[in-house]
Amino acid sequence: MSQSSKAAEHATEQVRLPHNRPVLLGTFLDDTPRALIKMPSGQTHMLETGALLNGDEILVIEDGRIALDHNGTARWLTIP
Repeated sequence: MSQSSKAAEHATEQVRLPHNRPVLLGTFLDDTPRALIKMPSGQTHMLETGALLNGDEILVIEDGRIALDHNGTARWLTIP
């Protein structure tokens, strides 16, 4: 087995994604922080702070997680 195959084997973790709710796939923290979200429909969206996700406003985008305003309460969505 080559070095790159060994590295890929150890670096890869299979995660079962839920199909009934949005899933955070990644965050990008450049000049305008963005979050890559997979919707239950299978579509993906790149969203910024202030965007709505299922009616909840994205308040904060951090490394690996976003905060949503859910009826006045912050709810965190993290990368699985």
